[in-house]
Amino acid sequence: MRHFSFSLSILSLWLLVSQIAMADYFLSAGHRIYFSDNQAHGPSVVLVHGFAMDSSMWQNTDFYSHLNTNYRVITIDLRGHGQSDKSTSVDEYGPNVGLDIVRLLDHLKIESSHMIGFSMGSYMIARLLVSHPERIKSAVLVSGFFPGNSKQETKFQEHVAEDMLEHGELALAAVAKGWAFDAVTKKQISAIEVPLQFVFGSEELDDFYRSQKAMLELPRNSQPIKVIAGADHDSQRAAILHPELRSIIIDFYRALKPEP
Repeated sequence: MRHFSFSLSILSLWLLVSQIAMADYFLSAGHRIYFSDNQAHGPSVVLVHGFAMDSSMWQNTDFYSHLNTNYRVITIDLRGHGQSDKSTSVDEYGPNVGLDIVRLLDHLKIESSHMIGFSMGSYMIARLLVSHPERIKSAVLVSGFFPGNSKQETKFQEHVAEDMLEHGELALAAVAKGWAFDAVTKKQISAIEVPLQFVFGSEELDDFYRSQKAMLELPRNSQPIKVIAGADHDSQRAAILHPELRSIIIDFYRALKPEP
């Protein structure tokens, strides 16, 4: 009986260790980029965090434990964030931020992966859906849009950059200024064939969302937009933290043919 209990303890320990992600750095065009990889044998899912956040944010989400048990979960600290290099040159950002995700896949020898993004992370994945669609099996984009260059977006980008400068966050200011170089067109969006699911909180459905909704629906394999009642963007009620998001992700993956 003691041997049986000991074996169970060893098994439990092995299961725990197997879910602890390996953390490391890789070089992306000379920049040190931090990432983690749980090295599981299932399909890979890359998680891309929001602006002024880092990869630790995913541990607070309701769906993370499910993914970590069933998929090869890979996280990244985007350049300018977390433990990755923080250049203050605007030229180092823009599309280069998304290219770090592509280079991470190269580093890990992964041809293509499912991706989930939040806010700016969604924005970066949306850019890759145009520039590198062959590297993305599917995308769940939470509280984020396709990058554009409307007057409203330009004004927002300038406001964020100025706010970061006032707070001494020079790298984040450069990140925000770099957004001006990420814009994609309606024609490019219409050509996207990757399975896609947008998710928003009901409190995020403002005038800007309404101005962008038609573009979100342009990709031919985009599922109907999911709206989580009562959820917002950046509080404890944020859509990314809401328990309903877990079932949305699971249902989306189940519907993929073939299943991920």
